[in-house]
Amino acid sequence: LRERGDPEGALRVYQKVVAANPSDAWSHARIGGMKLSLGRAEEVATHTDAAMRLSPFETALVGYSHFHAGAAEYDLGREDAAYERMRQSAAVGPHPMQYAAFFWLASLDALHGRGQEARQHAAQVLRLRPYWTIHLWRIRTAPVHPRLQAGRERFDEGLRMAGLPE
Repeated sequence: LRERGDPEGALRVYQKVVAANPSDAWSHARIGGMKLSLGRAEEVATHTDAAMRLSPFETALVGYSHFHAGAAEYDLGREDAAYERMRQSAAVGPHPMQYAAFFWLASLDALHGRGQEARQHAAQVLRLRPYWTIHLWRIRTAPVHPRLQAGRERFDEGLRMAGLPE
């Protein structure tokens, strides 16, 4: 449903799954992801943290959960907390969202004047996804909830400063 442009429908499905099976860690994590897509950043960590409590050793789940919680922290204006969550996502080990965590770390480092670290994280992104560009990121994350648009422009500027290709 989310891929078809219906994050509210996806959220309802995941909520039904959790109601039927409260120990389904992935559904808890995906509720957090859907709430992020819907501009409800203040609610994300409750769900992603619950997911990690249920399955603390599942690398992909932990990486996914820290990533979404980190994006929510950024959207709430808490960039230090966002950075820490993205650092944890990247550090957990190989997982499908690891390149995206490095992407965020590159932007945040650049925005905070840590040029060398930003370039190192950008290099990690390109090592994991050699074709990745700012443009592809924008397509992949569209549409953005209107509440999040201003932060996205700032984020993109950090990516440019880090040296990621347009």
